[in-house]
Formats: sequence, C-alpha cells, structure tokens
Amino acid sequence: MTTLTTHDTKRSEDVRARLGVLSEVPEEWAEWLGRAREATAELRPNELDGRTENLWWQTLVGTVDMEGAPMAWDRLEGYLIKAMREAKTYTTWTSVNEAYETAVLWFAQATHSDPAVHHLVAEWTSLTENGVRAAVLAQKLVQLTIPGVPDIYQGTEEFRPLLVDPDNRRPVDFVHLASQLGRISGRSKPRNLSEEKHRLTVRALHARAAHSAAFIGESAGYVPLPSSSGHAVVFARTEGELPAVITVATRVAMELENLGGWGDHTVTLPDGGWQDTLTGATFDGGQASLADLLKTYPVALLERAWKR
Repeated sequence: MTTLTTHDTKRSEDVRARLGVLSEVPEEWAEWLGRAREATAELRPNELDGRTENLWWQTLVGTVDMEGAPMAWDRLEGYLIKAMREAKTYTTWTSVNEAYETAVLWFAQATHSDPAVHHLVAEWTSLTENGVRAAVLAQKLVQLTIPGVPDIYQGTEEFRPLLVDPDNRRPVDFVHLASQLGRISGRSKPRNLSEEKHRLTVRALHARAAHSAAFIGESAGYVPLPSSSGHAVVFARTEGELPAVITVATRVAMELENLGGWGDHTVTLPDGGWQDTLTGATFDGGQASLADLLKTYPVALLERAWKR
C-alpha cells in the first residue's frame, strides 16, 4: 500500500508539503522567523522554550487553508497540548505541568489572533505558493502511479490540512466533494490548488483503470526515464516492455525557481506519441522540453496516444 495520509499521521500530506518547502528556502525562513519573534516579543512568556516556539511557528504556517486563513484555534490548541505532553520534556500525560502548558497556550493563542502575525503568515504563504503547489501535486501524482496499491485517506483527494488524531479523523464533506467532482470532470478549469489536486487524483485513477495491466499483475512494470535535470522525477509504467503511462513531477520547485526555471533541460520520452491527460497537449517520443511539458502544471501525466 502507498499512502500519504492515514488515521495516525501527525501531519497530513498537505501540511507536510507546506513544511517541506521551508527546507528549500532556509534563509528566507530564518529571516521570517526573526521578524515573527520580533513582532511578538512582548507576548513571549518566560516559560516558553525555543523548541516549542519553533514547533508553533511551523505549525501555524503549515496549516493555513486554501484561503490563506490560519487553522481554527480549537484544533491547534488540541494539537499543541498533545505535542507538548508527548514530547515529555516539560510536561507529560501523567505529570501535567499546568503552568508551562498555560503559558505556551496563552502565547500561541495571542499570536494566532494578532493582526501583525496574520500579515506575516500571508506574506509567507504568498512567497511559498508555487513551491507548495508543486509539492502537493507532485507527491500525489507519484503516490498514485508508483508500484503499489494507492490509498487515498478520507478527503485527501483535495487539499486538506490535518493534524494528529483526533483532528485527522474529522468528518468528510462528501456533498462538497461530489459537487466539486462534477465541476472538475467537465471542461471547467480548476479554480485553486484544491481543485487541481482533486482533478489530478481523478485523472490518475482513470489512467490506472485504462491501463490496468501497467499497474496490476505480472506484466506491470516500472522504468525510470532519463532527464537532464535533478529537479524532475520521471518514470513510465509499462505493460510488459511497452510504456503505457508516464509520470513527470517537479521536485524542490523553489530552488528550481531560484535557478531560473527549466531552461534547456529535457526528458527522454519513449518512442511514439504521448498526451498529457491534464492539459491535452501532445508530445512526440524522444527529447522533450521540460519547460513545455510543465508549462501549465508542475506535473504531467502522459498516456500513449499513438505508436510509432
């Protein structure tokens, strides 16, 4: 089984995608963190330790929703209590340090509602938007097309920030998902990252169904494809020796952006013709420009369109 989120993950796939981007821009994150600490210096209690404060800031920016709003305080509060106690550094489930917990929660709630912090979070969300989009879509496509049986945890076909249980066991709005599915199944362009992720999930599952022999059974195979860039993950799922479906996914997108984009980098596609199920664009086998392949989305899902 391949999965990105379960009933027991500490942070859902989309929260981890937001947090993963921090490692791509460490200097910018350090600068942002300094500004956040300066803006909230008067709120910081003596009891607050550095590790817990860092956990709080990462959790705050990692759980922003599609509209850029922070996660509801009651959800964050439950997460922080569990994180503090299970760290077993200053408080535990069996020996609760009420003074410490109260101080940490007071600081977190005060900064959660602080307009200056809201402004900083909005800045960070804007700065990392492209990197987060690439991470969310790339990890989902890879999960759905690598060898194994993919499991889509409840509601994660769309963007869904979740924290440790019981937060990750929240009810799923299936009426909303059904309505969204109807919209993205037509020719309507996805309006946001959540709809892009949902549409990608649908198209990947359709590709698995249409080329089942490339994913299930003795003839199913996996072949990595050559690329001139280390920022591209490229592989084919094969029916016997015949490539049927190709995954192209961007990795470490913010670093790529800082390097000026794809430039002249290419990937070598197998012989024949290929069509991107996400955009409808077609490509001939042989050397293909990554800039052309990934012009619209940071991922591409190619199905064989014709044989040579």
